[in-house]
Amino acid sequence: MNRLNTTIRYAIRAVIVLVKKNNHPISIKAISEAEGLSIKYLEQLFLKLRKAGLVKSVRGMYGGYFLARPAEKITLGEVIRAVQPNGVYVAPCTRIKGRCERQKHCHATEYWTRLQTLLDDFFNSTTLANLRI
Repeated sequence: MNRLNTTIRYAIRAVIVLVKKNNHPISIKAISEAEGLSIKYLEQLFLKLRKAGLVKSVRGMYGGYFLARPAEKITLGEVIRAVQPNGVYVAPCTRIKGRCERQKHCHATEYWTRLQTLLDDFFNSTTLANLRI
């Protein structure tokens, strides 16, 4: 299986920083410095996260981003889908119908679907509060 892509990994790292700040706004620059991530990349991610209603922002000298809801109310699945609408999938046949020409006859599809269910359950039941370190 492929690893989680950069977009998802960076988004999760960024929201973990927000969780650690406990609802105090933090700038993209500070997140960039803390995590060694590109400011431009983070700006794109936070635009998607804000559009999904997961983060809010405050302007000004002490402004920045913070979680829109308590960490207990935001799941990894929501973060993942905010930055990558198809989410994480084991095989294209588990998420994108018609992507595989063998989908109707493939004996592995049943197993990919079961594994996909496990992944989805994990991401949808793990909240950001579970990630506090």
